[in-house]
Amino acid sequence: MLYIHVVLTHPAPAGDIASRNKTAVYAVLLRMGPIAHHHRCRRRPTRRGHAPSHLRPDPAASSARPFYLRRAGRRGFPRKIDGRYMMLGRQDNENIWLLSSHEFDAWSGGEKIISPQWPWELIQIGNCGSPIEIDEGWLVLTHGVGVVRNYCIGACLLDKADPSKVLARTSRPLLAPDDGSRDGYVPNVVYSCGALVRDRTLLLPYGVADNFAAFATVKLDELVRAMT
Repeated sequence: MLYIHVVLTHPAPAGDIASRNKTAVYAVLLRMGPIAHHHRCRRRPTRRGHAPSHLRPDPAASSARPFYLRRAGRRGFPRKIDGRYMMLGRQDNENIWLLSSHEFDAWSGGEKIISPQWPWELIQIGNCGSPIEIDEGWLVLTHGVGVVRNYCIGACLLDKADPSKVLARTSRPLLAPDDGSRDGYVPNVVYSCGALVRDRTLLLPYGVADNFAAFATVKLDELVRAMT
């Protein structure tokens, strides 16, 4: 069973800020040894609700955007399927929904296709970015929220011709916060907004505790075999 765990190693002296910012982060694949070397970079700290001025959204522009762009969980498939546009969403803030439309700017309804099943995603589940097309189907990275508000990253596989069919999903998270990476602006959280595949390897950037960013890699063959 596949399980990637974030581990912080080689801590720097307390007064060495430059070294602390270069702390090495590694991914460990249980029963298979280290598979990825992670890099991290700290974000510039800001007070809650006070992002740098050049990053603050324009309220007028935000309110004018269509509903399917105003919801963070809505992410489109990279191509049409059976002549229709497809999109994942989580409009009920608990499950992952599949929406389809013949018009890119006209969306309504939807079908609930993935619901929380395991303890680490018991409160809610959502998609991390757009689906990724691989040989086996559509790979969807997910985030699950557990009973103590831990945010973990998992994955599922949808049928390539009919994405409403869930072929498999991970029973344990791929990435989870650990004791060395829980402290931060938003503790107990690992989160991603998307990934990409190159040469049958998943490249996964993610944030930890809203405090620093890192990335992980995992072979698709191992990931698919770990799904149930």
